Order: sequence, then C-alpha cells, then structure tokens
Amino acid sequence: MKISKLGFLAFLTVSLLQTACASERIFDVAARRYVTREAMLDRVNSADDVVVGEKHDTKTIQYAEAKLFRDFANGRRSRVSFAWEFWNWSERAVLETNYAKFRAGELSGEGFLRAVFGEKNPELTYLPLMNAVKEFGADVIATNLTRDEKAPVVARGIDALDPKLLPPGFALGGKDYFDRFAAEMGADGHATPDRIRNYFAAQSLVDDVVAYHFVERRRTPSAFLVIGNFHTRYRDGVYRRIAV
Repeated sequence: MKISKLGFLAFLTVSLLQTACASERIFDVAARRYVTREAMLDRVNSADDVVVGEKHDTKTIQYAEAKLFRDFANGRRSRVSFAWEFWNWSERAVLETNYAKFRAGELSGEGFLRAVFGEKNPELTYLPLMNAVKEFGADVIATNLTRDEKAPVVARGIDALDPKLLPPGFALGGKDYFDRFAAEMGADGHATPDRIRNYFAAQSLVDDVVAYHFVERRRTPSAFLVIGNFHTRYRDGVYRRIAV
C-alpha cells in the first residue's frame, strides 16, 4: 500500500491543549516545539492524506479534529474521504445507508451516530466531527474489524483469524513497536507474555486492516483517517503500513 504524500498529526492531550484556553497551542513532536496553526496547515495542505492519531472520546480533541477536517477539506479541489477506526468494514451497509440519510437531512447528526452505534454508546463526542464531514459532502470509509472478528486473535493468536479477514501482505509490527506495546500493556503486571503477544497480533491486524481499506476502498484523491494514537506513534503502526 502506498500513498504519495502523507501528513501525520498526533492529537494528544499534551500537544493540543484545552480549547477553552485563550489561545490554541499546537506542539510539533518531531521538532519538539510549538508551532503556529498556519505552519501546521502548510504541512496539511502539502499532503494528499492526513492520518490523525487521537485520544478517543475526548470532547476537546474531537472539536479540534472537526476544525482540522474543515481546514483539510477546504484545501482540496475535489471531494475528500473520511475514514474512521470506529467504523467496521463488515457493517458498512448500516454506515452507508444512515450516512446517506444524514446527508439528505433525514437524520440529525445525533440520529446518525445513534443509528450506527446504537443507544448504549452512540459516540456523541464525535458530533462536531460528523457535522464537518457532512458539511463537505465527504465520502465515508469503514476500515476496521468487529470485536467478534478480532476475538480469536486476542484469545489464540493471529493463526486463529478467519483467513478471509486477513489483508494482503499482512505483517506483524516490528521489534521497536512490540517493545513499546509490551511496556504499555505489561505495566500493571497482569498480562502474561503470551497474552501480550496475542494483543500485539490484534494491534498489528488493526493497523493492516485499516491501512488496506484506507488505501483500497477510497474513491477520492485525498482522505483523512482518525484512529487511536498508539496506532500512529513514531510514524509506526498504521502509518507505516499505509506508506509501504
């Protein structure tokens, strides 16, 4: 999978501070310094695609993502796509049917999220982002596997996955990625080495599945992906799988 130019932004609580503050602060992790929004947008507008590693379910982060998506879409000459880790490929019919209703004004943004995710956890912190996606008439891309589809990997390792769900060219993440993952997962001392290996296989599977759908299922020159930040740290995980 290969995209010609790929932008990368990691939205972490330490790099994008509360929007209630008097001024927005954006931290360039690679350069280890704060930058202006104009400098960040220069990078965004020079890229074909943007991958956003986020902290899930955090109102200020999703508000900032909506603002960034508007800037991203405004900088394009044609329609864009929006891809999201929370949307599962095998459930795409539900997504696409209800997104069409949302775009047509038959569903509110809240109604759209409830129709896709259900009443138990409708992911309402993402409402500003969904409104931005609708505003620009973006295509939507389901990217992930369901929990049930991933469950055999978590329990017994990658060989337990239904072969039909394995993306072409699948590869486990590298040693540095595994070491960071193991340190994070084993911090409380409760996860066994075998369990950590299975979790990492599931993590790597998500990287590859999301990258595959992001590249292969799109119909637009530019696309914007939102995924959990551990999948993008150090330009590893999904970012590396998209770019190889």
